[in-house]
Amino acid sequence: MIDFFLREKGELVHINNVKQLALIRDTSDHIQMTDEKIIRAATPLHTGDIVDYRYERYLITSQVDQNEKSCRGRMRKCNQRLALNWSGQVRWFDAVVESRTFSTETGKVISMPEGNILITVQDNRYEGHYIKPTILHYSSAV
Repeated sequence: MIDFFLREKGELVHINNVKQLALIRDTSDHIQMTDEKIIRAATPLHTGDIVDYRYERYLITSQVDQNEKSCRGRMRKCNQRLALNWSGQVRWFDAVVESRTFSTETGKVISMPEGNILITVQDNRYEGHYIKPTILHYSSAV
């Protein structure tokens, strides 16, 4: 059944630079602060995979739900490109960077401790071989 939906409604995306067919939908009908989507594909998905979709870059941030025919996960639009010193070399990472406060409803705010930011990047160690992507959460004084 998933093959039929992929052929009829699927869109071409790049998952870790490999062209794939995937079904992508918004996580909510309401306008949200972050651009989150649900992705479903017949090929394996992993937490931390990079998805290029409609000229934007997304990072799979959830655990991946797998059944015998497809994989499903939640992805967030990368909102920053960070340059980090990685063993003496500058490497660029697509990242989801969250600020100190988040509004969930009008008049209600969730706060993070002063001087901290939350950065989510793909875990690529650049040691000459590919390591399955995962999510790193980094908190640092600003």
